[in-house]
Amino acid sequence: MEGEESWRKPEKNYPEMPLDRLAVSGTSLIIGPCGSGKSTTIRKIMHDWAAGKMYRQISAVFPFKVQQLILIEEKMSLNDLILEFFPEYRNSLQHLWEQPEKILFLFDDLNLLQKNFDITQTPNRNDYESQSLGPEQCCEIFHIVRCLVKGQLMKGCSVLGTSSPWKLQTLGNVGSNRAFDILGFNEDAMKQYFQRCFADGQLASDVLYYVGQDKKLYAMCHNPQFCSVLCSVLESPQEEGAQMPTVITSTRVFLIYVMHLLNKYYYDYDIAPDRLPKLGSLAYKGICNKIVVFKKGQLNKDKLPIYNWISAFMMEIQGNDGVDYVLTYSILKDFVAALFKYSNIPVNEVKKLLTEWYSCTDDRFKFVSRFFIGLSSPNAMKQIGFYQRDLHSEIASDVAEWLKEKFNSCVQNLKSEKNQNKFLEVLHCIFEFANTTLMEGTLTPLKRIRFTKCPLETLDCTVLSRALMMVQEIEELNMDSCGIKDEGIHQLEQVLHKCEVPR
Repeated sequence: MEGEESWRKPEKNYPEMPLDRLAVSGTSLIIGPCGSGKSTTIRKIMHDWAAGKMYRQISAVFPFKVQQLILIEEKMSLNDLILEFFPEYRNSLQHLWEQPEKILFLFDDLNLLQKNFDITQTPNRNDYESQSLGPEQCCEIFHIVRCLVKGQLMKGCSVLGTSSPWKLQTLGNVGSNRAFDILGFNEDAMKQYFQRCFADGQLASDVLYYVGQDKKLYAMCHNPQFCSVLCSVLESPQEEGAQMPTVITSTRVFLIYVMHLLNKYYYDYDIAPDRLPKLGSLAYKGICNKIVVFKKGQLNKDKLPIYNWISAFMMEIQGNDGVDYVLTYSILKDFVAALFKYSNIPVNEVKKLLTEWYSCTDDRFKFVSRFFIGLSSPNAMKQIGFYQRDLHSEIASDVAEWLKEKFNSCVQNLKSEKNQNKFLEVLHCIFEFANTTLMEGTLTPLKRIRFTKCPLETLDCTVLSRALMMVQEIEELNMDSCGIKDEGIHQLEQVLHKCEVPR
C-alpha cells in the first residue's frame, strides 16, 4: 500500500488535448480530482475566447459554477437563468437563440449536482425529466442543466463541463473521445509554477529540491491546488542568505490543504468536528485492514452519507458490482485517518495507540502516526485555528513523554537494523511534533549515532541534519553502508563539523 496513489500521475509523454479542441458541438467533460486545475482551465478558455485567441466561431459564452446553481430553489426558465447572471443579454437573447451553434455553456463542478443523470441515456417519452425543453419553459435548475448537457435544450450548442471523479456512473458515459482527464502538473510544469511563485530563482530551486526529497509530498505536488497551498506556507519572510525552506511540517501543510478543500465546497466548519472524522474513520479502517477500495455499503455502515463535499477527498471507480469508492491520494487517507484518531482517542490511551502503531511489522501506520503526532503538537492547531480538542494539552504532554521514552530506548542500542530503523522513525516523529523544548531536551545528550544497516534517503538526512543542529557536539556519526547519496551528504554538510568521528 505504501506509496500507492489512487489518481494517475501526469507523464511527459502523455498525449495532450489543445484547449481550442475541448469545447466542440455537443458535450465534453474535463475530469480530475479536486485541485487538479479544472476550474483554471475553464477560466483560461474564457480569457482566451474574450481575447480572440480561440473559439472565434462562438459569439457568446455562459460560464456557471454549479455551487451557485444548486442554491437556487425556485423554478425558472433558461431565459430567466441567463438574465439572472448575464443581464446584459436582455435585448439580444432571442436573436442569440436562433444560432445555438455559436453558443458555449461552461459548467464547473457538475459532480455537485444533487441528482444523477446518464448523459447517454435514451430519452423516455413518458418521463417528464427526459423530455426536451424550450428556453422559455420553467423547471428546476437541475433539469435545465441536464437538458443542456444531454443536448435536449438549445440543440447544436456546445457544452463543456468539469467534474471530480465522482458520480461517474452518470457523468462518465459521454464516450472516451469526449471525456478528458486532467492530470495536473508534470515535472516541467511544477518547476515553472514554483519559479513563478518565487521571484528569487534560487529560492524556487530550493523549494523544488525540498519537495523532491519527500516522495509523498512530491506526488501531491502534481496537484496545482496543493502546490498553491505549499507555496503560501513557504512564503514566510526569509533572512538574507537563509536556505529554503523554513522548518515546516507536513501536518501543517495538510491542515491548510484540507481547509482549502472544504472551502472549495462551501463546507460548514461548525460541523467539521462531526462529519470529517467520519470520513477519517472509514480511512482508518481501510488502513487497518489493508482496504483501498470501499463499497457503498461500507460508507453507509460508517454513517457517512455520500455528500458532495466528500468528492474533494474521494472518487468513484467502476467495480464488479457497481460503483466503488477510493480516496484520491493515499497520503490524504493517512491524514484524515490521523485526524479521526486524534479527535476520538481517550487521553489515557494515547501512549498505547502510538506503541501499537510503532510496533506494527509493516509501514501502514507510519504516516498516520506522524500526522497524529503533528496534530498533537502544541503549535499545530493554533497556527490555523482549526479543530482543537479541549484536552489538546494533555494529549500533547502524553505524546511528548512517549517520544522521549522511545528515543531513549532506541539510542541505547543502535547495533541492530531494527533499532536503527526505529530510531530514524522516532526522529521523523520528533520533527513532526515541532516542539523546540522537546527537541533540545531529548537530542542534546545524544553522543553516538549509527546507521550502518539502515538505508538513508535524502529526506532522512534532512531530518537527521535538523536533529544534529540541536547537539553541540557528537562523538560518533557512523553512516557506513547506509547507501547515502550525494544529495544526502549535501543535507548533512552544515552539521558534520560537530562530529568528532564521522564515518
